[in-house]
Amino acid sequence: MRPWPWPEVPPLALIVDDQDPNLRLLGRVLTDAGFDVMPAATGEQALLRLAAAVPDVILLDVHMPGMSGFEVLSRIRCSPAWVHVPVIFLTATHERDLLRRAFDAGADDYVTKPFVADELLARVATHAELGRLRARMRELDVPALRPATHGALPGAKRVLTSPEAAAPATT
Repeated sequence: MRPWPWPEVPPLALIVDDQDPNLRLLGRVLTDAGFDVMPAATGEQALLRLAAAVPDVILLDVHMPGMSGFEVLSRIRCSPAWVHVPVIFLTATHERDLLRRAFDAGADDYVTKPFVADELLARVATHAELGRLRARMRELDVPALRPATHGALPGAKRVLTSPEAAAPATT
Protein backbone atom coordinates (compact mmCIF):
# COMPACT_ATOMS: atom_id res chain seq x y z
CA MET A 1 0.00 0.00 0.00
CA ARG A 2 1.39 3.39 -0.99
CA PRO A 3 0.65 6.15 1.55
CA TRP A 4 0.54 8.98 -1.01
CA PRO A 5 -1.43 9.79 -4.17
CA TRP A 6 1.56 10.19 -6.55
CA PRO A 7 2.68 6.63 -7.32
CA GLU A 8 5.15 7.69 -10.03
CA VAL A 9 7.30 9.83 -7.72
CA PRO A 10 7.98 8.43 -4.23
CA PRO A 11 8.12 11.03 -1.47
CA LEU A 12 11.56 11.93 -0.15
CA ALA A 13 12.13 11.95 3.62
CA LEU A 14 15.17 13.49 5.30
CA ILE A 15 15.85 11.65 8.56
CA VAL A 16 18.11 13.43 11.05
CA ASP A 17 19.22 11.47 14.11
CA ASP A 18 22.62 11.13 15.78
CA GLN A 19 21.94 7.49 16.72
CA ASP A 20 22.84 5.12 13.89
CA PRO A 21 20.36 2.40 14.99
CA ASN A 22 17.55 4.99 14.84
CA LEU A 23 18.62 6.11 11.36
CA ARG A 24 18.67 2.52 10.13
CA LEU A 25 15.32 1.60 11.69
CA LEU A 26 13.53 4.74 10.51
CA GLY A 27 15.09 4.36 7.07
CA ARG A 28 13.96 0.75 6.79
CA VAL A 29 10.40 1.50 7.93
CA LEU A 30 10.07 4.36 5.43
CA THR A 31 11.74 2.60 2.49
CA ASP A 32 9.58 -0.49 3.09
CA ALA A 33 6.57 1.85 2.76
CA GLY A 34 7.88 3.22 -0.55
CA PHE A 35 9.63 6.42 0.56
CA ASP A 36 13.02 7.52 -0.69
CA VAL A 37 15.24 8.36 2.29
CA MET A 38 18.13 10.76 2.91
CA PRO A 39 19.81 10.03 6.26
CA ALA A 40 21.82 12.62 8.21
CA ALA A 41 23.64 11.95 11.48
CA THR A 42 24.19 15.61 12.45
CA GLY A 43 22.47 18.93 12.05
CA GLU A 44 25.28 20.15 9.85
CA GLN A 45 24.95 17.11 7.60
CA ALA A 46 21.18 17.68 7.41
CA LEU A 47 21.67 21.23 6.15
CA LEU A 48 24.11 19.99 3.49
CA ARG A 49 21.61 17.34 2.38
CA LEU A 50 18.87 20.00 2.22
CA ALA A 51 21.07 22.12 -0.01
CA ALA A 52 21.39 19.15 -2.39
CA ALA A 53 17.72 18.09 -2.47
CA VAL A 54 14.60 19.50 -0.82
CA PRO A 55 12.62 16.63 0.73
CA ASP A 56 8.86 16.25 1.06
CA VAL A 57 9.15 15.81 4.83
CA ILE A 58 11.85 15.99 7.52
CA LEU A 59 12.09 13.79 10.62
CA LEU A 60 14.32 15.64 13.07
CA ASP A 61 15.70 14.41 16.40
CA VAL A 62 15.35 17.03 19.13
CA HIS A 63 18.42 16.14 21.18
CA MET A 64 21.65 15.86 19.20
CA PRO A 65 25.20 16.83 20.10
CA GLY A 66 26.52 19.92 18.36
CA MET A 67 23.63 21.48 16.49
CA SER A 68 20.38 20.63 18.27
CA GLY A 69 17.13 19.85 16.50
CA PHE A 70 15.86 23.27 17.53
CA GLU A 71 18.81 25.01 15.86
CA VAL A 72 18.36 22.95 12.69
CA LEU A 73 14.65 23.79 12.68
CA SER A 74 15.43 27.47 13.11
CA ARG A 75 17.70 27.40 10.06
CA ILE A 76 15.10 25.51 8.05
CA ARG A 77 12.37 28.02 8.91
CA CYS A 78 14.67 30.95 7.98
CA SER A 79 15.42 29.61 4.50
CA PRO A 80 12.98 30.51 1.70
CA ALA A 81 13.85 27.23 -0.04
CA TRP A 82 13.01 25.08 3.00
CA VAL A 83 10.50 27.08 5.04
CA HIS A 84 7.53 25.14 3.66
CA VAL A 85 8.94 21.63 4.23
CA PRO A 86 6.99 19.85 6.99
CA VAL A 87 9.16 18.98 10.00
CA ILE A 88 8.28 16.21 12.43
CA PHE A 89 10.30 16.21 15.63
CA LEU A 90 11.49 12.89 17.03
CA THR A 91 11.80 12.83 20.80
CA ALA A 92 11.95 10.39 23.70
CA THR A 93 10.29 12.89 26.01
CA HIS A 94 6.66 13.59 26.76
CA GLU A 95 7.41 16.92 28.49
CA ARG A 96 4.69 19.39 27.59
CA ASP A 97 7.05 22.39 27.75
CA LEU A 98 9.43 20.85 25.22
CA LEU A 99 6.59 19.90 22.90
CA ARG A 100 5.05 23.37 23.13
CA ARG A 101 8.49 24.87 22.44
CA ALA A 102 8.80 22.60 19.38
CA PHE A 103 5.49 23.80 17.95
CA ASP A 104 6.32 27.42 18.77
CA ALA A 105 9.62 26.99 16.89
CA GLY A 106 7.80 25.79 13.78
CA ALA A 107 7.57 22.00 14.06
CA ASP A 108 4.54 20.58 12.29
CA ASP A 109 4.22 17.45 14.41
CA TYR A 110 6.17 15.13 16.70
CA VAL A 111 6.60 11.41 17.20
CA THR A 112 7.83 9.95 20.47
CA LYS A 113 10.52 7.29 20.61
CA PRO A 114 10.20 4.40 20.75
CA PHE A 115 7.70 4.87 17.93
CA VAL A 116 4.87 2.72 16.65
CA ALA A 117 5.60 2.09 12.96
CA ASP A 118 1.98 2.48 11.79
CA GLU A 119 1.62 5.80 13.62
CA LEU A 120 4.94 7.06 12.29
CA LEU A 121 3.99 6.11 8.72
CA ALA A 122 0.56 7.75 9.03
CA ARG A 123 2.07 11.01 10.28
CA VAL A 124 4.94 11.06 7.79
CA ALA A 125 2.69 10.19 4.83
CA THR A 126 0.14 12.83 5.86
CA HIS A 127 2.75 15.57 6.18
CA ALA A 128 4.51 14.56 2.96
CA GLU A 129 1.20 14.70 1.10
CA LEU A 130 0.25 18.04 2.67
CA GLY A 131 3.69 19.41 1.82
CA ARG A 132 3.28 18.38 -1.81
CA LEU A 133 -0.22 19.84 -1.99
CA ARG A 134 1.00 23.14 -0.52
CA ALA A 135 3.89 23.20 -2.99
CA ARG A 136 1.45 22.63 -5.84
CA MET A 137 -0.77 25.45 -4.53
CA ARG A 138 2.25 27.78 -4.51
CA GLU A 139 3.07 26.75 -8.10
CA LEU A 140 -0.48 27.61 -9.09
CA ASP A 141 -0.32 30.83 -7.06
CA VAL A 142 -3.21 29.74 -4.83
CA PRO A 143 -3.25 31.51 -1.44
CA ALA A 144 -2.15 29.07 1.25
CA LEU A 145 -1.33 29.14 4.91
CA ARG A 146 1.95 30.85 5.60
CA PRO A 147 4.47 28.92 7.74
CA ALA A 148 4.30 31.65 10.40
CA THR A 149 0.65 30.79 11.05
CA HIS A 150 1.33 27.14 12.00
CA GLY A 151 -2.10 25.93 12.91
CA ALA A 152 -3.98 29.21 12.60
CA LEU A 153 -6.61 29.47 9.92
CA PRO A 154 -7.04 32.64 7.87
CA GLY A 155 -9.56 34.87 9.57
CA ALA A 156 -9.41 32.92 12.84
CA LYS A 157 -9.96 34.92 16.00
CA ARG A 158 -7.20 35.07 18.57
CA VAL A 159 -7.11 32.34 21.20
CA LEU A 160 -8.20 33.42 24.64
CA THR A 161 -6.03 31.88 27.31
CA SER A 162 -7.60 33.25 30.50
CA PRO A 163 -10.95 34.51 31.75
CA GLU A 164 -9.44 37.99 32.07
CA ALA A 165 -8.55 37.95 28.38
CA ALA A 166 -12.18 37.18 27.53
CA ALA A 167 -13.51 40.18 29.47
CA PRO A 168 -14.35 43.18 27.29
CA ALA A 169 -12.11 46.19 27.68
CA THR A 170 -13.62 49.05 29.65
CA THR A 171 -12.94 52.64 28.81
